[in-house]
Amino acid sequence: MAKSKKIDWLNHGLEFVVVIVGILLAFQLDSCREDRKNEVLLRQHLSNIIEETEFNLRMVDSALIKGQEAEKNLNQLLQLIAREQQFETINALSMQQLAFVNVYIKRNAYQSLIQSGDVRLIDDFELKNDIINLYEYYNWTEFYDEVNGEVFTAYFLPYVMKEFDLFQLRTQEPEVYTDQRFKNALGTMSYQFTARLEKYRETQERIRAFLEKYEEL
Repeated sequence: MAKSKKIDWLNHGLEFVVVIVGILLAFQLDSCREDRKNEVLLRQHLSNIIEETEFNLRMVDSALIKGQEAEKNLNQLLQLIAREQQFETINALSMQQLAFVNVYIKRNAYQSLIQSGDVRLIDDFELKNDIINLYEYYNWTEFYDEVNGEVFTAYFLPYVMKEFDLFQLRTQEPEVYTDQRFKNALGTMSYQFTARLEKYRETQERIRAFLEKYEEL
């Protein structure tokens, strides 16, 4: 009768442990590589956000400067109409209001961060929240532009197109400038202009605070 072969359990056990350790090390290396890849990706996203935020600050700065000049001209226009004098100047200032001012907000970096799902890589809840809130605030700022634009398009522009000489820029009869429809359109624009420029200033402060807080990103 043949003798049964003795199994070397110690050797098999060691081989099993070596295999398991090898598998775990491979998983760990893959995990480390993935972590490094995500870290580089996140740094690029955040760098792009900062760059885009700096661009948006320049756009808000520019829109505020132009808006303040337009508001100044609009206030002068309202004063002259109230006094019913200097209709040539009134005509010229009215023409200047045709250059409607608004702000351009860039969102490429933010959309890339959100649409790619990489926003999940931001472990810092406060940072994530601040980024989202900043871009939501942009929406509010643009809403003020839209409201102003609706008044401009619905009331001011149609009146000017009908009653003014936009080809030779000749001054019209005084009744054109003192018409209640024209004064109401200008008055509404002035009220909304003030609110819109104040929103620009608030947005300016928000952006500057964000950049100061995260200047090390």
